[in-house]
Amino acid sequence: WIELFQQEIQLPSRKLDRLLRWESYTVGERIANSIILYSCKDITPSQKIQKALIEQVKLLITKMEYFGAHTGNHVINNARAIYLAGVYFQCEPWRKFAELIFRRELPLLVSSDGFLREGSTHYQFLFTRWILEILFFVEAVYDDQLKSFLIPYVQNLLQKCSFFGANLESNHP
Repeated sequence: WIELFQQEIQLPSRKLDRLLRWESYTVGERIANSIILYSCKDITPSQKIQKALIEQVKLLITKMEYFGAHTGNHVINNARAIYLAGVYFQCEPWRKFAELIFRRELPLLVSSDGFLREGSTHYQFLFTRWILEILFFVEAVYDDQLKSFLIPYVQNLLQKCSFFGANLESNHP
């Protein structure tokens, strides 16, 4: 993939924005899923792959899916990718940037009882998985302040997933 497409990252925005593989959501998924795989399997990717991921994180930071009052759940997915990359590449500014987004947007996107504001059963599960993945990486770097912030969301989100018929047991307090 990198051999075929990574050079496109240098294209002007108007051209890059027309390519699905460079939409923010897609870039975030590529970053996060790569880092999850490398972390869970204890794989060290080549320097070329690492460089490509770093370039993609920098691009994603400039293309956050933030639309003021109309911001949806994708901004959390963007921030998830940036936070995971911040942990993986030991980049504190990326972690802090993502944390600011979590702290600002989670209270707006998740109701006090744990339902995702958008009302999608599908996204309730997907969004919950994102937050669990973030929590996994938060715990890996012993970020207790962010963990304390996320735990109530995890508990409420998991509870509401159960509301939709999933029998989920949480190992988290």
